[in-house]
Amino acid sequence: MAAPTYNFEIEQGTTVVKVLQYTDSSGTPIPLTGYIARMQMRPTVGSLIKYLDLGTVGPLTGIVITAATGVITITISSALSATIPTDGVYDLEIESPTGVVTRLLRGAISISQEVTR
Repeated sequence: MAAPTYNFEIEQGTTVVKVLQYTDSSGTPIPLTGYIARMQMRPTVGSLIKYLDLGTVGPLTGIVITAATGVITITISSALSATIPTDGVYDLEIESPTGVVTRLLRGAISISQEVTR
C-alpha cells in the first residue's frame, strides 16, 4: 500500500513542528520501540540536492520518536527553514529494529518566502 500524501507549507525562517501518531486501521497507536526515522526534502524526486535531511540517529537530528505512543515529532529550526530556497518533495520513513523500512508519508512542501530577515 502506498504511503499517504500529505502536502504542507513552510514559512521560510520560522520554526516548524509537525506531530503525527502512527496508528493501525482502528486508530490504536503502534509502539515504535527501537525504531529510527528519517526524512528528506529535495527539489524533485530524482534530484541529488537535499534541502532537508532530518533523522533520529547519528549526525541527523530534527525527529523525535516517543516509542510507547507511536508519536513522531518533526522539528525544523528557524535557521534551517531559512535555508530552504524553493518548493520541493519529501518523504518520511521509519525503520524497525530488524531493518524493515516503511514509508509513512510523502508529498510536496511549498515554501512561503521570508521577507523579514
